Amino acid sequence: YAEGVGDLTRKTLEASKLYPEDLAVLDKVSGKGTPVVTVYVGGRPLYMNKEINRSDAFVAAWLPGTEGGGVADMLVKGKDGTGYQGTLSYSWPKSACQSPLNPWSPDYDPLFKLGYGLKSSQRVTIGQLDETPGPAACGTTGGGGTATEDLSIYDRTDVPPYTSQIGSASNWGGTVIGPDGAADHPEINTVPTDVNVQGDGLKATWTGTGAAQLYMQNTAGTNDLRSYLNADGALEFDTTVQQAPVNRTVISMHCVYPCFSEVNATKLFTDLAGGPKTTVKIPLSCFNNGLDFEHINTPFLVYTDAAFQASFANVRWVPNGAKDPDARPCSSLT
Repeated sequence: YAEGVGDLTRKTLEASKLYPEDLAVLDKVSGKGTPVVTVYVGGRPLYMNKEINRSDAFVAAWLPGTEGGGVADMLVKGKDGTGYQGTLSYSWPKSACQSPLNPWSPDYDPLFKLGYGLKSSQRVTIGQLDETPGPAACGTTGGGGTATEDLSIYDRTDVPPYTSQIGSASNWGGTVIGPDGAADHPEINTVPTDVNVQGDGLKATWTGTGAAQLYMQNTAGTNDLRSYLNADGALEFDTTVQQAPVNRTVISMHCVYPCFSEVNATKLFTDLAGGPKTTVKIPLSCFNNGLDFEHINTPFLVYTDAAFQASFANVRWVPNGAKDPDARPCSSLT
């Protein structure tokens, strides 16, 4: 969790969107005549009005680690025991995008202020909290406007709605790369690897026995990502190249094949071979030659038909990334 798995890649604080299975459990047990005590184990305050509404008592236990038994003890000690004593060390949000949330911030208006908390013997009625859903992501991330937030595609693991896959002459239908980071075709295989932190990347090996591709795709439909083109965005990813490509190698994006656009990344990967980790930034405008940005289903794909090996991590679209001094000129990718 502390190594980055706990990061909120889409920045929404709404727990029911991040962990819908938890709300489903509360829906099954709440209102049945037996008191419900919810113990929230997590690394940050979240917008949890739905969960609190379905609970007779609510405990923020944070990440107790090896001391989780102490949290359980407090649940059963009753009024004669010491019980819970702690108060909030950080303000609690009242909406999905209420961040930052500090007492010195302008218009400070949390659900529960810094220092709020009840001891086990105390009781208060807060009433029914607002359950208005928040947006799927905070900030502008889609449509025909101008994006203001990164679109995370692969960040230590798949970021919904995208799933990482491999495809090849053996199976162009694609094989989903599992949570263990491993997938295997005769022409290509992947294993987990370290790029920035432990296990945050995928090492892809093209064996040289045929054409193959590594890609991240929304298999359920398409996304309107025009706002990233409007924001001078860039496709960015962190990579280490273990073996330079033998033949032409491309990076492409698809708007439901055969609608696609690609750039020639052969020289890019050849120049990086054997070197340190590098953050590659490719302006989205380099793909604006037939690509329908309103209907993107595959925002990242690497294809070649010969031997090649590279590791990829932290794949994202970044607003204003094309303006960075180290962004690759489109002329270098032809």
